[in-house]
Amino acid sequence: MKIDLPSGDPAVQGWRRRLDALDLGLRTGDVPAKKYPRLRQEALAELGKALIAPHLEPGEQWAGEHHLVLGHLNLPLSALKETALRAESLYLTDRRLFRWRFQDRTVPEAGGLDDWEETLEVRRLSELAGVRRRYAWRWGEAAAGAAILGLALLLWDHLQITGWALALLGAAAAVHGRAIPSRWAEIVPRNPREPGWPVRAAGKKSGRRLLALLPRAEAGPSPREG
Repeated sequence: MKIDLPSGDPAVQGWRRRLDALDLGLRTGDVPAKKYPRLRQEALAELGKALIAPHLEPGEQWAGEHHLVLGHLNLPLSALKETALRAESLYLTDRRLFRWRFQDRTVPEAGGLDDWEETLEVRRLSELAGVRRRYAWRWGEAAAGAAILGLALLLWDHLQITGWALALLGAAAAVHGRAIPSRWAEIVPRNPREPGWPVRAAGKKSGRRLLALLPRAEAGPSPREG
């Protein structure tokens, strides 16, 4: 269920100002470039909590959180132009699970994504059937590897130095895409008409901790084409 984003909340405004200050500090050199990503991610994590805080029930306690960047929906229009990345944060309390989806501008100059809307959603733990492991074959990677291998063989006589490297790269990609599927977890709702919430990077410490606190669904991964 979607819930409102409390943009006018003082705590929310404070963390947004903190993010603006970090961007300004990066431009002026007051914030070192090496520290900027960590400081920004810490501020984003606190911003997510500030967005959720007005919706918490009396006595509701934080239990865990998991943050991940999903990447681009599509290739950027220009290779020289930075664009925002899709990002998700999961916040678990002792009663509910919240999901905040937003655009993560990894650098101040990054452009926005027109087709990615910031949303805040919530589900009660009683509405969750559990966590199920999923996997998908990397058909796109396998096809790209096969294409590279075919190109290397086709141009073998003209690629005296790079032929072997291209052939090995293509073969490795084809084997990797076909033999090693991508894996993730899915938080499954009790209502079969509602979509599950995929959890990428579930092997991270924060992901393992959060998923361990949720009920377990019936075992058995579900293969899908990717």
